[in-house]
Amino acid sequence: MPKKRRIKVTEFSPFRYEKVRFVLVGVANTTVDFGILLTLSLVVGLPVLLANTFSTGIALTVSYALNKRAVFGDKHAPSLRQVVTFVVVTLIGLWIVQNIIIALVFIPFSQTVGSDFQAPLLIAAKLMASAVTMVWNYVLYQKIVFNRQEK
Repeated sequence: MPKKRRIKVTEFSPFRYEKVRFVLVGVANTTVDFGILLTLSLVVGLPVLLANTFSTGIALTVSYALNKRAVFGDKHAPSLRQVVTFVVVTLIGLWIVQNIIIALVFIPFSQTVGSDFQAPLLIAAKLMASAVTMVWNYVLYQKIVFNRQEK
């Protein structure tokens, strides 16, 4: 069996920075989510909402595993408290924080712009909401979910 190759993180590597790893994990999670969503809905033929439920559930699981090990270096066995806290923090970010940001950015301006600008405005609002959620997740994952002082 071939020997596993490990990526060596040197002092000059951008991977030594926790925040860089966090962003890369976020990109990987988004790729997993969209890939599964598109495959299940367009190739397999599942209804979009059912496909989205599967894709976000799998992406959430991948996110937990990658954040736990690759970002925050937590090698302990998962605890129920940690998993539940991760899910709660993530869902608050997705369902509450993002919706508040979208409501603050999109709703007031959507009435004043023409229909040609609705989609770009919504995309801009979603990008802003995603950026805020990324900060929300990083801070709470670091301080609460994967808190090294509790170990």
